[in-house]
Amino acid sequence: MTAALVVFFTFEVAEVITPAEAFDLRHSTYSSVKTHYLNETRNLSHNMDDSVYSQVASSGDNVYVVWEQSVRGPNAKNYDIFFMVSNNGGINFSDPVNLSNNKGFSEHPQISATENNVYVLWVDDSNVTRQILFRKSIDGGENFDHIMKLSKNISSSYNAELATFGSSVIAVWNELEIEKGNMILLRESKDGGFSFENIKELGASDRQSYPKIAAYKDQKYVTWNTNGTNTQTRQILLSKVIDNVHNLPIMQKTIARYLDDGESHVTALDRNVLVFWTDGNAQGHKNLYYTRSTNYGNEFGDIVDISQSFNDSSNVETAFSDSNLYVVWQEGVSGNQEIFIRNSSNGGVTFGQAKNISNNRGTSECPSISISNNKLHIVWEDDTLGNHEIYYKSMYGNYLASPTS
Repeated sequence: MTAALVVFFTFEVAEVITPAEAFDLRHSTYSSVKTHYLNETRNLSHNMDDSVYSQVASSGDNVYVVWEQSVRGPNAKNYDIFFMVSNNGGINFSDPVNLSNNKGFSEHPQISATENNVYVLWVDDSNVTRQILFRKSIDGGENFDHIMKLSKNISSSYNAELATFGSSVIAVWNELEIEKGNMILLRESKDGGFSFENIKELGASDRQSYPKIAAYKDQKYVTWNTNGTNTQTRQILLSKVIDNVHNLPIMQKTIARYLDDGESHVTALDRNVLVFWTDGNAQGHKNLYYTRSTNYGNEFGDIVDISQSFNDSSNVETAFSDSNLYVVWQEGVSGNQEIFIRNSSNGGVTFGQAKNISNNRGTSECPSISISNNKLHIVWEDDTLGNHEIYYKSMYGNYLASPTS
């Protein structure tokens, strides 16, 4: 099978660093994961290696999962990025495929999908400095094109995130530049990932800043936490980027101040922009908060604690479909870590009761969620079997109760 030709035509091109591998998932035997039933938790990685930091995306009946996994052999401390796909709504999955497959440490994968286009992003140190690598498929994950480098050659890059809307593919990351220090950078493709425009600087950050991004039509919303720069101290910032003549950020504002953690998540649908984060308090607890804008991020309402009675919240992610919003996060319960979900059927005005969807004896952490055809797809990292595995669960959106508070 021949890989598609990648053509670049912008002023600053993304560098192709490896040839595409020849693999075809259409002939997979679907042997690695047995038939999956709704509301049943399944082990997707199912091996003796260390499988961590999973992410999920979906489009129609296609469900795509990536994660970071240790590899065996002489370079046993190495990690690569693995990928699998389901073409029937998560009932069966293909065998995993190694997308990075190099000598470096590949980590922090991100994935997004629109129709049959699948985009994967990760951080890699194969060339000594940490770089942002990107790979795409235009046939539902059956084949992937060349690996492309999006970041600069002489800088170290961290904490990459990815979003798509239509033919736009947008990457953000935290980059340490020798002269400027840490900066949040953004790079966008407007042709489905075939080429990328010049890198844009959004604002100052620090080593522990985690940028997040949401895209809706011509607007991109980027949030990140700052733990102490020259001009900012423990703030969650939001930058809104739209397509205009200069294509520069038109707004940067402080969403909240925090005591501890502060890692955020942003989601957008039409006029609604919601920012979620976790924060510590004077009692040493960490709660889950959010604030909501109904005018494209220009103004935000009150900050609301949606942790209910919990006090050890972290790693929040969301999925938005019509006015239905689903929030998943990691929560400490009775000395263990579990994955919880709350839903809102009115765009985040009110929320239903939190439900424990992992509910096992192991440590369940770092959830990711996607929705298509009113079906939720959720993955997380779990050590119930003694090593870290990637668990998957699907459910229909109406399985959850209606908002109550």
